[in-house]
Amino acid sequence: MSYSCLFDLDGTVYRGQSPIEGAVNFINRLKKNDIKYKFITNRSDRSSEEVSNHLNTMGIISTPDSIITSAMGVAGLTKGRRVYVLGSENLKDCIRGSEAIITGDQPEDVVIGFDGKINFDDIRDACRKILSGARFLATNPDVWIQSELGIVPENGSILAAITSITKIQPIIIGKPNSPMIEIALSDPDIKRDFAVIIGDNLDTDIAAANSMGLRSILLLTGVTNSKIAEASAIKASWIAKDYKALDDIIFS
Repeated sequence: MSYSCLFDLDGTVYRGQSPIEGAVNFINRLKKNDIKYKFITNRSDRSSEEVSNHLNTMGIISTPDSIITSAMGVAGLTKGRRVYVLGSENLKDCIRGSEAIITGDQPEDVVIGFDGKINFDDIRDACRKILSGARFLATNPDVWIQSELGIVPENGSILAAITSITKIQPIIIGKPNSPMIEIALSDPDIKRDFAVIIGDNLDTDIAAANSMGLRSILLLTGVTNSKIAEASAIKASWIAKDYKALDDIIFS
């Protein structure tokens, strides 16, 4: 039986609006050979439909049900609760879809997801609600991602400010924790024993695979280079410098 591929997106499949060299042909070859794949992104600012459209525009065959976002993971934990949200409209829509009430009045949960519009007043309000007893949830811990223009701050930079003030650590929904991976593995076409996580980040993608006993491939196309990989205590099952090397692993 062939592997089922669970891809990270930023730094693994694309940088911003541009696909990484070799990604389009490789993923479409998976489709042609009936090898199952899904995309698992720690970002929460776009819906699965928007992400799928983005991929299809690049020439990568995808459907909304092949996309799993951290917003979807958060929705599963906030069902029916009172929630204060710092994050995108998509994150709020996902949470509303779980029958939660989004409110700043005595919330049971505070959810933090990346949004470039978050300001110091927002951080202050979130800290006060967390210190008043609200459960502290976060979509993902990524401090930065790689774009075609260079590094871009991500949700972890906001979490660092909040945790430095509250001294409380958030419950992380995205990688390296398991909720999104479990959603992927709930698909009967994805067999746990043959699932492999493919990503560029040791601390999220590869750590997630290791914590769940899954195979992993570190792709050196994003935030991790060979020197960082060699020095890290977090080890992938395989390392691929590019999609040609990835092709050799999956199709050998």
